[in-house]
Amino acid sequence: MESTHDLSVTILVLGLTIGLAMLIKAFFSRGILPTLVGYIGLGLGLRLVEQGWGAPYPESRDIFLFLGDAGLVALLFRVGLESNLRRLRSQIGRASLVAVGDICLAGIVAYGACRWLLSLDLTQSVIVASALTATSVGVTVSVWQAAGSLNTRTGALLVDVAEMDDIAGVIILGLVLALASDLRTGHVRLEAFETVLGLTLARLALFTAVCFAFARYLERPLMAFLRHWEVPADLNLTMTALGFILAALAGLLGFSLAIGAFFAGLAFSRDPRALPLDRGFTPIYELLSPFFFIGIGLRIDPASLPMAGLASLVLLLAALLGKLLGNGLPVWFLENRRAALLVGVSMAPRAEVTMIIMQMGQGLGDWAVPDAIFAAVVLSSVLTCIVGAVLVKVMLDKLSPGQN
Repeated sequence: MESTHDLSVTILVLGLTIGLAMLIKAFFSRGILPTLVGYIGLGLGLRLVEQGWGAPYPESRDIFLFLGDAGLVALLFRVGLESNLRRLRSQIGRASLVAVGDICLAGIVAYGACRWLLSLDLTQSVIVASALTATSVGVTVSVWQAAGSLNTRTGALLVDVAEMDDIAGVIILGLVLALASDLRTGHVRLEAFETVLGLTLARLALFTAVCFAFARYLERPLMAFLRHWEVPADLNLTMTALGFILAALAGLLGFSLAIGAFFAGLAFSRDPRALPLDRGFTPIYELLSPFFFIGIGLRIDPASLPMAGLASLVLLLAALLGKLLGNGLPVWFLENRRAALLVGVSMAPRAEVTMIIMQMGQGLGDWAVPDAIFAAVVLSSVLTCIVGAVLVKVMLDKLSPGQN
């Protein structure tokens, strides 16, 4: 239990962090680097303060990580809310083709790098490769939003592919964890594989059905009821709360918060009056979304950086190459070279799902994920966020995906 002094320090650090985040936003908005680079640096700075002076305290760090999860929900909720559902539906077939190439090639390249360049064993290679198949849609989506390009044909394809990638990452996570002991012995039981796959797909179908039923039958009557009883400001907060509830439901079903938040936003996107962003949700979004990226920086252990240097560079190259090939080749076939390069680089960042897979793998023991490999994956993931975001911003400034 924190003392009054510790609580005061926590509130002070939180206030300073919010103020610095707003200054970072103002500063980076005038340059080439996306604001998330500054936010990640701010998170790393907080980690250094924690190690050097003992503040923020462990309990305070949990608060920042919680706010990071809330920021992820806010970010993906807004993406879903602003999505053109009709356009997304029209690209499901195209996105599926891209997603298959994305997941397969990203996994193969990462596995090869782990097995033959880093000399990891079978279990470790499979876990790391599984983690690196997952894309953090929240990282580069913010850059696309800032450029006003997210609702273009290419932007809609990116969101579709990223969400399919996220869902596939969760399915792969369940499979790998269930089969980890078999992988350790070198023998995989077909019965275990079929059981885990069936349960995961069943949960996904259940959550999709709940979101569809809400959007189809409950959203408009609920909105009409709330408009009758609540003032607009309260209505905006209630709608935001419902978005968080749906995101949490996805988490309880074993999926990432990103999936739930995105589907929640889509559920409300059918009604343009559901959540006026300019009056209600934007302040909430501006407050919470930086903490998603601050949380990424806060998860970096500075002491692990020198030890993980070479391995992280190998994984960084594998992560970039896998997504460029896996997404670029199918998109080049479907669209053109410019769109292929944009989507490939935009899918390069790894963050929340990758971190989840590695954390759960580390929980199995050192035989599954050694500390050095965990640090290398975290560092390479952060580097993919920075490199991917910078490259996407440069390309969006020079290229025009809206012409597609």
